[in-house]
Amino acid sequence: MLDGSTTVAMVFFAVRARRTLDDAPPATPPASPEHVLTPWYVRALLPGAGRIEQSLERVRAAGIVSRTPTLSQVARGVLRMVHRLIFRPETVGTCASNPVRATWRARLLHFRPLRFPFLVAERAIAPFDLSGLASPPSASSAIC
Repeated sequence: MLDGSTTVAMVFFAVRARRTLDDAPPATPPASPEHVLTPWYVRALLPGAGRIEQSLERVRAAGIVSRTPTLSQVARGVLRMVHRLIFRPETVGTCASNPVRATWRARLLHFRPLRFPFLVAERAIAPFDLSGLASPPSASSAIC
């Protein structure tokens, strides 16, 4: 049963692909290697991928780095950060060499879940923008 259904599916998709290729206009090459089509999984992983691409264009235009990363490279960096957040959360955003100050507010806010709503309210962090490129540039940004 599985081999038969697999064969039927393969024939269906092959016919569909052939029809699409026959009906499609000739493909034009991308203008530059940076402007290639983005895979679907990158767009699924990076909400606001269009804004990230705009930020990367601003970085490229400003000449901040010699080689501007692609959207796929940014997605791999986000995956690495998510892995770090899941398996080593104590290494993100803390400095082990400096102890917490002795004031009551510093000791109270040392507990991360207590800090979170205040940081979001002040827009100091964007919890769903793990790349840091989907947020709008600030007024003091050097790449505006």
